Amino acid sequence: MASSHAVGGSSGRAHNLSPPVPVAPGPSPGSTTPAVPGAGNSHLACVAAGLVIGISLVLWSFTLAALIFNGALSDYTVRGAGFILAGSIVLTLVMAWRGSHPGTIAAPDEAAGVILGLIASTMAAAAPNLSGDALFATVLATVILSTLASALLFLGLGFFRLGNLVRFIPHPVIGGVVVTMGWLLVVGAMSVMTERPFDLDNLGEFVSVPVLGRWVPGAALALLMLFAMRRWQHFLVLPGLFVGAIALFYGIAAARGVSVSDLHEAGWLLGPFGSSGFAELPWSGLSAGVSWSLIAGALPDIGSLVLLCVLGLLLSATALEVAAAGDLDLNHELKLCGIGNVIAAVFGGVTGSHSLEDSLIAREMGASRRLTGIVAAAACAAALFYGAALITYLPRSLVGGFILFFGLVLLVEWIVEGWRRMPRADYGVVVLCLLVSLTSGYLEGIMVGILAGIVIFVIDYSRVDVIRATMSAAQFRSNVERHPDARDALNRHGERIMIIKLQGYIFFGTAHRIYHRIARRHGDRNRPPLAYVLLDFSAVPGADVSTAASFSKMRQLSERGAFEIVIVNVADDIARQFHLSGVLDGTADTVRRFSDLDRGLEYCEDGLLDAVGVAPAGDGIHAPLSAWMPDPGALDALMPYLEERQVAEGDYLIRQGDPSTDLFFVESGRVAIQLESPDRPAVRLRSMGAGTVVGEVALYIRQPRSASVVAEQPSRVYRLTRDALERMKQDDAALAASFNESIVRLLATRLVDTNRMLAAVLN
Repeated sequence: MASSHAVGGSSGRAHNLSPPVPVAPGPSPGSTTPAVPGAGNSHLACVAAGLVIGISLVLWSFTLAALIFNGALSDYTVRGAGFILAGSIVLTLVMAWRGSHPGTIAAPDEAAGVILGLIASTMAAAAPNLSGDALFATVLATVILSTLASALLFLGLGFFRLGNLVRFIPHPVIGGVVVTMGWLLVVGAMSVMTERPFDLDNLGEFVSVPVLGRWVPGAALALLMLFAMRRWQHFLVLPGLFVGAIALFYGIAAARGVSVSDLHEAGWLLGPFGSSGFAELPWSGLSAGVSWSLIAGALPDIGSLVLLCVLGLLLSATALEVAAAGDLDLNHELKLCGIGNVIAAVFGGVTGSHSLEDSLIAREMGASRRLTGIVAAAACAAALFYGAALITYLPRSLVGGFILFFGLVLLVEWIVEGWRRMPRADYGVVVLCLLVSLTSGYLEGIMVGILAGIVIFVIDYSRVDVIRATMSAAQFRSNVERHPDARDALNRHGERIMIIKLQGYIFFGTAHRIYHRIARRHGDRNRPPLAYVLLDFSAVPGADVSTAASFSKMRQLSERGAFEIVIVNVADDIARQFHLSGVLDGTADTVRRFSDLDRGLEYCEDGLLDAVGVAPAGDGIHAPLSAWMPDPGALDALMPYLEERQVAEGDYLIRQGDPSTDLFFVESGRVAIQLESPDRPAVRLRSMGAGTVVGEVALYIRQPRSASVVAEQPSRVYRLTRDALERMKQDDAALAASFNESIVRLLATRLVDTNRMLAAVLN
């Protein structure tokens, strides 16, 4: 059975900042198979699941209220709980209305509760002379502002379709944030149980006998919950243990003759509170006056709250994708939560988003319908209007233990279990965040975690080789087919063309590797001197501005070494950086840019052939074809079967899809084989120069033309038709055999070249 325990080892509501890892899925969408025995996806199952979830949301709202409205604000806990509960109702209804997956539940975020609790404590300490009503009004205004700010950020991210940004957050950064939240939950829990601030400076107070009795029962409950949730993965374990602990508490009190009023007097219960109940709007609480200076001082904390809530929403939604075995539109979910939080802020609610635990409960009970959320909201509404007195009787130590459990879940998951399942560098970031949070503060801990995560990411990324492949023109050629003499020359001298295929984002840490590789090749005296270095940027999405310095050094090296740098497939923004830095300033011939690899490599090959003295094929058909069919007598005998043609630039020799009835010898000029499509530009597959043959494959296998052949330059060609070939077989069998042998030799040469290129690419 799936449960919240399956999510990264966590349970309860402390899941929101846990990383989305595989969750045992419930029934697949549209399945009629119930997730638990006896449960069906019916109205009855929805009502049952909605009631269970509603009770869970009520308890969670009480818990957050005790965390936020604590210490000097204890008398306002009931009012605060009412506002949080009202916000929970709104969030649940909005999610039930338009959530991508029916049965998804929304709830107040624990990160918001923790940080708001710290803000409230800081405000109370900063303004000890502020009246209780004014302090409550200030904290309430902070809650409303933080919820509105979160809502606006949700809406903005959703509107601009930035929801997938969560997939780029480094894992140790998430771990650092989560473990810091776990520690803050522990601090908040200890403060709720003992009614005094908890930090390392006053740690000695918490081991004194009177204070021990306040927090040890709650700590025992938290440890029992932690053990039980790892032993029994059922959604009723947590509420069952909590209710059982309350019953045991009152049982012990009754056995010792301690009355409820005595418990209130001794401070063992959350109450008594003021006369105000739940059912009121927050605006009446603001009438006492808001200290805007205190709120201004809390703006950095509010900013942290907003960012953590966004992170929690995206991670929870991603985890739900795994649990539900279906994609969520994260941008839609962001906008939906933005709308829900705007309305929740009107009622004084805390920022909220998807509750993975409650959503999984709905799936487990076969209640993945929108009715489940509506019933849960109705249960919360009943508590809002009729259950204010319940919070008065909650034992303070047990409520604190409930909060402590959530903190321990995160600490155990990331500190204890993280040692086994995380790389040591990532684990070090998590521990560093915790230590900085303990000694300097949670904001500092989060910032250190982010910076350390970035450093680790940069180091790890710098180890990724930005050079995907290095080869020469002896191994890899352009799509220009040349006469045999030119091919032989490229085989002999192709080492002088260095081809480097790049990959990934290039920054200062990786750009130097490219320069070092070129410099090492240039200085290798055991190999032919470089004539060209071709850099292929087709797999490079971007480059840091600082990389221009390394490329400027490459240009200087090419000027000293008398070789050219050819840049191909470079994006416009990278090219713009190169122009600004002087790498591509147009004043020197050592750096050139081409649109694609084929044309850049063709330029290098043409230059190299010219440098080594391979002259173009001479006039007449005999010169370019002599290497292909070396017997002069055979060439003379072949001429009566050929038809000479002059073709202008742009003229078609062959059209794609036509029957194959002929082949062509190119005497001079150049033709291109291109693939044509009605809805996109033609793609050049190969370019054929003097001394080459085109169209022979389709002629021999009698298949329609798979591509077109168009003259790139004014060209002279000779045509051999199928009829002429058949006549040759009848007239001169020896000539026909020699011709067929030449065709076989041509095809074999092409196959060898192709295999060599594939081997170079694969290696």
